Amino acid sequence: MFLTAKHLEGCSDKTIRYYRCNIEKMLDTINIPVIKITTEMLRKYLVEYQAINNCGKVTIDNIRRSLSTFFSWLEEEAYIIKSPIKRIHKVKTTVVVKDTIPDEKVEILRDNCNNLRDRAMIDFLLSTGIRVGELVRLNIDDIDFSERECVVYGKGDKERKAYFDARTKIHLLNQGQIIIWRYLCR
Repeated sequence: MFLTAKHLEGCSDKTIRYYRCNIEKMLDTINIPVIKITTEMLRKYLVEYQAINNCGKVTIDNIRRSLSTFFSWLEEEAYIIKSPIKRIHKVKTTVVVKDTIPDEKVEILRDNCNNLRDRAMIDFLLSTGIRVGELVRLNIDDIDFSERECVVYGKGDKERKAYFDARTKIHLLNQGQIIIWRYLCR
């Protein structure tokens, strides 16, 4: 019923599979009726899960968050009186700042493109910072060349605008790249 509710709320199939996996593993491991699960049992489960699977704090917090969603739903739907995970707080993690690609490597990447389409994709990805999956879903109608912006559909089908630089615009419009771009964004 929980997964059906999440589907109805618009969660992606990937998110629903993630919920299912985390909830089933927890229920199989603890192996008692859900209404009898305590905060201490969930803490022990998360600690043991981390030790057994040798995973990091981010993974454990993601699992905690999905279990929190499940138990909150159970509480809201009056299947349980109080969510046992409410007292398990967010796991503190360090935010790792990703390194940027040095200019020299960017130029090597561009020089090694075998065709105009690949170069257009590299320029577009570097300029906008969008994900590859977002580029794949992009349609030519989503691009406004005069404003140098595009509408991107990200994770969870969330819509946002991304902007590209003048150099990318010129590369896309020059030398027939726009024709190749149309095929790319079909």
